[in-house]
Amino acid sequence: MTYLVSPSNHWLGYHMVEHLLELGFEVHGQENEQDSDELTLFFGRNSSYGPFNPEKKYKIAYILGDYNDKLTANTVHTYVLCKDSSKNQGKRHTCIHVPILFGEWMQMDKDGMYWNNSYVRFDSILFQKESIYIKDFIGELVDWNTKGIASREDLYVRSFRSEENPKLKLENSIYLRDNIPIEQKVEKVLQHYQENKIQYDNLYGNL
Repeated sequence: MTYLVSPSNHWLGYHMVEHLLELGFEVHGQENEQDSDELTLFFGRNSSYGPFNPEKKYKIAYILGDYNDKLTANTVHTYVLCKDSSKNQGKRHTCIHVPILFGEWMQMDKDGMYWNNSYVRFDSILFQKESIYIKDFIGELVDWNTKGIASREDLYVRSFRSEENPKLKLENSIYLRDNIPIEQKVEKVLQHYQENKIQYDNLYGNL
């Protein structure tokens, strides 16, 4: 089985590709030309990773950036990371609504991160209640595929730390528990940031 990930050079796409490769799958990536290719260099020597092939039929595609019909024309099912205002693209698509995802290689500084063009401090109530660690999210997402959970047209993912939204249908909502305290995850990400500051600056420039 070959998965398609777009954009694979975005920090979200990087984590998606990395996880799928670790599971032993073949992965094709489509890069966003406006972003640096620094993260995809990590996969350059992996024989299971290759570029997007418009002639190939993919069983599953993960679109973690702007949606493009041409990318998913030959895909059996597509999972699109959506903003809350996004509309679903059809029956072969699952629109996944998430609050805040954080993790290594995201655009950040020592005090906070950028999400949907907004700066969110790590010590803010919003981050403390709504954030989900990227590896927790991706691990669950791939697992949902095997269980058929993620085949719904809309799926709302929330942290157990967040307040329950009565407007969301229970059958379309999934709440993720923290296996370790969020403070430890943030500390791990901050350590990665400090140890790889030059690469972060290459990706995003000095904040």
